[in-house]
Amino acid sequence: PTTRMGVEWEWRKALFDAAQAPAEGAGMDVDILQDVLAGKIAAFIQAYPTQDIRTAVFLKEEMQREGFGEMRLVIDGAAEAWREPDLLVRSGASVILPPMPAQGRTVDQAFMAANTAKVLQDAGVPFALSANDARTEPLGIQAGFAMRGGLTRDEALRAVTITPAQILGVDGRVGTIEVGKDADIVLWNGEPFEVTTRPIGVLVDGVLVVDPR
Repeated sequence: PTTRMGVEWEWRKALFDAAQAPAEGAGMDVDILQDVLAGKIAAFIQAYPTQDIRTAVFLKEEMQREGFGEMRLVIDGAAEAWREPDLLVRSGASVILPPMPAQGRTVDQAFMAANTAKVLQDAGVPFALSANDARTEPLGIQAGFAMRGGLTRDEALRAVTITPAQILGVDGRVGTIEVGKDADIVLWNGEPFEVTTRPIGVLVDGVLVVDPR
């Protein structure tokens, strides 16, 4: 708890200092924080348990009440987001879910329910699935877990394609297959989210780097 309070205090002080600094000439770090307060750059805050998720939301709302701007909040690792869907809707925050843990517990002993993605989907909270560089249970498997928890295939597909691109602000280039976007495509030997499915072909910028033939 002491460490969390210290981190929260450092965030608050840095944002208050940036808000009260001159618009120009205060240094690159201050310029970045001013862009965060203005919503030009998203604030990614890692928060797994409920109390940390609340802290992130309350910090955003405090900055707004003080008239410092409208932060775009992205909560990374929000394992217990299923406990606070209304709070997330109120804050307008987006969520990046961690990999589904084998025993239900993630960092800080946060409990991630099997239907977490479904709860966020039903509440209208933008969310992305992640694998955190997991090699045994990669991103496609995370989408499969989310489908087991109640997501449809199309909802799971959005959570690993266009929604994360929108959260990162790069949906003009990636996230969907459209004319004018980066031609990064993976070909599979079956349904992408099945455990036994494997990639057999890969295009990067339209160039075939793994040939299925």
